[in-house]
Amino acid sequence: MKINILLISLLFPFLLTIGQSTVVNYTIIGNESSEYSTDLDTLGGYLYLVGNTNECGSNDGFVLKYKGDSIYKRVIIGTESIDIIESIETTITDTLFVGGFTNSSNDYNILLAKLDTQLNTIKTKELDMNNWHFCYDLAINNNDVLGVGKSHNGVDYDAFIFKVNRNLDTIWTRNINASKNQELIKVISYNDSIFIACGYTEVSGVGKDVYLVSFNANTGDTLWTKNIGGVNDDFCNSIIKASDGGIVGFGTTSSYTSNNEDTFLFKVDSSGTFLWSNLHQVQSITNTLNENGIDLVELQNGDFVVAAYTESFGGPGVKSTMIMKTNSSGSWLNGYIYDGGEDDFPTSMIKLSDTSFYIAGIANSNTFGYTDSYLLSINLIDINNAINIKAKEVAHLCYVNIEEQETTLKQFLSPNPIESQFQVTSNESKLITVYIYNLIGSKVFHVVTRTNTAIEFPNYLPKGVYIVEVNDKGVLKHYKVIYAK
Repeated sequence: MKINILLISLLFPFLLTIGQSTVVNYTIIGNESSEYSTDLDTLGGYLYLVGNTNECGSNDGFVLKYKGDSIYKRVIIGTESIDIIESIETTITDTLFVGGFTNSSNDYNILLAKLDTQLNTIKTKELDMNNWHFCYDLAINNNDVLGVGKSHNGVDYDAFIFKVNRNLDTIWTRNINASKNQELIKVISYNDSIFIACGYTEVSGVGKDVYLVSFNANTGDTLWTKNIGGVNDDFCNSIIKASDGGIVGFGTTSSYTSNNEDTFLFKVDSSGTFLWSNLHQVQSITNTLNENGIDLVELQNGDFVVAAYTESFGGPGVKSTMIMKTNSSGSWLNGYIYDGGEDDFPTSMIKLSDTSFYIAGIANSNTFGYTDSYLLSINLIDINNAINIKAKEVAHLCYVNIEEQETTLKQFLSPNPIESQFQVTSNESKLITVYIYNLIGSKVFHVVTRTNTAIEFPNYLPKGVYIVEVNDKGVLKHYKVIYAK
């Protein structure tokens, strides 16, 4: 059943002027190739980031282990075919599951991989079925892995779900057949016996509607479905289970605005009954343009933080990352925008605590002509106090090999702040190369030296914040330092 009249009566555009504030840490991660991140998760104090790269000549997936300001290891998942990684899920048993799709068999099949926390591949699996199949998201349920996406029979797209065990053996697969195209983009494990997915479905004569589906996690049988939308396209990119048991979704609507798309936050109860919705239009001095909702998390007090992109600051076709806070009823409170001048937009967000968040995304600003991944660390205070435009601290991390080994260099840089000299202290003397970058990623100094040896910080540089990169035979370590001179 479509929700039209109820939405129109409850959904009032809320115009809010959002400023920009200092980024706690904005890091561009990439090589001299095009790549982008799609999802991230955390386990044992480390971040695990997945995405895709063309550095080997074909499109491959990658998994990257990251902590603080260091890349600990990065591995490639793929062959000479197109291999796309869309999702990662970590487990309490120190296991990582990633999912996506591949065309290694001359058609598109679901690609799954199981890794340990050192990024050693335990097993990969290609689900080879009739027609094309794509996986966009995974969720862990008991000891099994649930996945959602779409299948394609050459004419229409159908929503597709599947379940595999921890050994990646198929338990069941299900197509949700409809008269028009539909796909599922995000899935959550609601409890041990139920999982809920969101995406969109096409409605004859209307366009796309938000599509919610609840499934029996043991059998894959559909429990309920819900369409939410108006006369134009509406779709959902992310859902979470709220602390009160309701389902909160975040996406995009073009049904309740004049000539553009806006972010769309809504809530239903556990049976799919519509509760409330809110849209948000970002308004700059000169523009009110498209915004798209990407991901969301809930705070302990029931408020929400959402990640989206907006074109209202960079202009039509130029996407800026936008982080916003709402109250528990979806009313918008404040926000933060990162506008680098080119397309920079989020793909995933996680909450470390009620005050600390990581956002992964796709960067085109400050990337030397390539598309790169970005990782943005932001605190709630930066969202709440987003008033003035301030300088952004940008660091660049690069890797030189397809697979980087876990670093064994026990080292640290001192002193910090630096007045004139610094050194890289290590438990052994070895040859290293030291690079210094400014905050727009330009290399301003390098020297080949040994650990435990004094290094003169170039006095022609102005005082401020810099990134020092230590290269120990291809293993990279990065330090953010203050030059105080």
